[in-house]
Amino acid sequence: MYESVIDGDAAIAHLYELCEIEENTGRGEYMREQFEALGLTTEVTPISWYSNEDENVFADYRGDPDSDQYLVVCAHHDTVSNSPGANDNGSGSVMLLELADALVRNDAKINIRFASFGLEEKGLIGARKYAAALSEEEKSYIKGAVNLDCIGNGSDLVIITKDYYARTTPWINEEIEKTADSMGIAYEERSIGFGASDQAALIKAGIDATFICRMEGHSIPDIHSPNDKPENNNPDQLAEVGDLTYNALFNIYNAEPRAIEEKEDAPEVAPPDGRFQRSQDWPILL
Repeated sequence: MYESVIDGDAAIAHLYELCEIEENTGRGEYMREQFEALGLTTEVTPISWYSNEDENVFADYRGDPDSDQYLVVCAHHDTVSNSPGANDNGSGSVMLLELADALVRNDAKINIRFASFGLEEKGLIGARKYAAALSEEEKSYIKGAVNLDCIGNGSDLVIITKDYYARTTPWINEEIEKTADSMGIAYEERSIGFGASDQAALIKAGIDATFICRMEGHSIPDIHSPNDKPENNNPDQLAEVGDLTYNALFNIYNAEPRAIEEKEDAPEVAPPDGRFQRSQDWPILL
C-alpha cells in the first residue's frame, strides 16, 4: 500500500521562507537548520568557484542499521542572480525537507543521505566537488540517487532519461515508473539535449542516478527569470512529486540493480527561449 505523506502547503510555506533569503549561503544555512530541527545529523562543506561562495549541506537519515548502503536524494538550493528561485530550485530544496520529515514521522527502515548542493547554477559545482571527493569504497555504499529540480510548477511530471551529458540509470527509472503506475500518477519520459542538473555529475562519477522535474509542454515554467516566485508553485503538484519520490525510494532501496534492455530515447525537448546560462564545460544548467 502506497502512502500519501507530503503536505504541499507545508512545502509552500518553506518555499516562501527560503526565497526571502537573498544569499545562496544563507539558503544553505536554512537547509541545515531545518534538517537539524528534524533530528538529523548534518555536515556542511564550503565550496567556491572563482569569486562565488556557497556550501554543500548533507543530512543523514539512518533507519536501517543493518546496512551500510544508502540512497542519495539531492537538489540544489542556489539560484541565479535575477531570480527568486522558487521553482528552480527552491521547490526541490523544500521537498528534501518534507521527505526527511516524512521519513522521521514514519520511522522508515531505509538509509537516506539528503544532499543540498550549492553552486549548481555555476556549473554543477557542488555536485561535482562532492562526487570528486568520494573514494571508490564510499561510492560502493551509494545504491543510487534521485535528483529533484524544478518540481513545483508545470502540468507534466517528467522522468528525464538523458540530458546534455549523461543517460540516467534505467533500473532506477523503472522503479519510479512502476511506483507511479501503481499510484495512478501520470508521467512522461523525456530527453533534454539543452541542459543538465546535478545527477549528471553523479552519473559521470559512476553513481546510478536519475532526475525528476515538471514541465509545461516543452518548457520549464519561470526558470531563471524574475517571475520564478513562490506563488507560481502549486502545492498539489509539489505533493504529487513528493509522494511519488517517497514511495519510490523504498522500491529503489530494496531492488537489485540490474541491466535493462535499452529503449529508444524518449522524445527530446527543445529549450525555451534564452533563459539558460553557460558555464565552463557544463554549458547549460537547469
